[in-house]
Amino acid sequence: MLSLKFFRTKSKQKNRFLIVSLLTVAIGIFLSWFLAGMISYRVFPDFYNTHMAFFSQAGAGESGDVLAKTLQGDFSPEAVEKGKELMAFYGFSDRETYYLLPGFSQLRFLLFAVGSLFCIFTGSIIIFTGLRQFKHLSGEISSLSSEAKEYIQSVLRDESSRSVSESVLENKKKYDEGDVAALYRSIEDLSSVSGRRVQSLDKQRKYMQEYLSDISHQIRTPVSSLQLYHELMLKEPDMPLSERTRFQELGLEQIQRISWLIEGLLQLARLEADVVSFVKNDTSLKDTVESAVKPYTEIAKQKGISIELDVPEQIHFLHDAAWLSEAIGNLVKNAIEHTPGNLAVDSTLNNIPTRGEVCIRAEQTPISIQLFISDNGVGIDEKEQTLIFKRFYRADSQLKPGGVGIGLSLAKAIIEKNDGDLFVKSIKGKGTTFTAAFLL
Repeated sequence: MLSLKFFRTKSKQKNRFLIVSLLTVAIGIFLSWFLAGMISYRVFPDFYNTHMAFFSQAGAGESGDVLAKTLQGDFSPEAVEKGKELMAFYGFSDRETYYLLPGFSQLRFLLFAVGSLFCIFTGSIIIFTGLRQFKHLSGEISSLSSEAKEYIQSVLRDESSRSVSESVLENKKKYDEGDVAALYRSIEDLSSVSGRRVQSLDKQRKYMQEYLSDISHQIRTPVSSLQLYHELMLKEPDMPLSERTRFQELGLEQIQRISWLIEGLLQLARLEADVVSFVKNDTSLKDTVESAVKPYTEIAKQKGISIELDVPEQIHFLHDAAWLSEAIGNLVKNAIEHTPGNLAVDSTLNNIPTRGEVCIRAEQTPISIQLFISDNGVGIDEKEQTLIFKRFYRADSQLKPGGVGIGLSLAKAIIEKNDGDLFVKSIKGKGTTFTAAFLL
């Protein structure tokens, strides 16, 4: 006998399956009884008519020869009807009369027994197969749930462990289609997405660590210098005015450096965090370049550096003029800072010193707009050309030893946000050309 514990389960789906299966078996048994009667009635109609005719002939006192012919099937329909009337007179209906026929009840019971046994046997197979499948699926889902839980816990602990997607791929091979295969695919997709998000969060965390470390390092130097200058001035109240003025000028330079550093870092952080809204309009590139160069014209003049513009008026494209002007200004500022006012003597020009130049030129092709910012300054070493766009990287230059190293990275970020890219080509000692390319 089956234990009742076998049917006890917390699964609503399994309980529903059991109830439906048992009801189906019960309905099948009921239908077996109904079908057994229908089949029996269809098997016995000739036998029934013969007996009705025999009863009517016997009641009428017919001879033995007539009765014998009746049993052999020689009778009229009127005899059958008279037999039914005779049985009705004694209180037997047509259906009740069938039960008086020899073998009718036995046939009906036999058909009912066969149908019921078939329903019970088939239902038992379905129930046990279904319960076994439920148990198998429950085990698979439980195993998958444990693996997913272990994976999530390992992610929260930031530990390296076997990815749940590998296990999913192994188990998914057992199923080519169906709900379980869909479940495995969903878990695999979820694992992949969660893995990428964890990697992204880890990357952002490392980025913030490096970012804060870089900020701390960059600010520490000018702050230390400021502290030193003020300590010297406080310790020596009788310091000569010229010496005190020199310290104040040095302190002002450090304050300006900190101000530029903080402003640049805030802009770069906003760009990298993608919180800046760029308003792109169809604007003349010449207007944007002139706006960028204007703040540095006097600086270049005092340093003895000429700035030449060759940007056609007809070049227009979608860009944020204010931000792109900022990027171009950083490139112009970088060119001025790394170009001396009077360069070394050039023998090809009859020993006439070459003047420092910054040239800004633009050209348009059917597929792009290119902006070139060139100088004839000290140039960049080939091994450094792949590094200069990194935040806080400073090239080895005697012209600007105290640079912060965010101008070029900020310029590249702004140009990329305007759907462009920034490249550099330089020859050490002969000059540098930055190319901002924008696809149309």
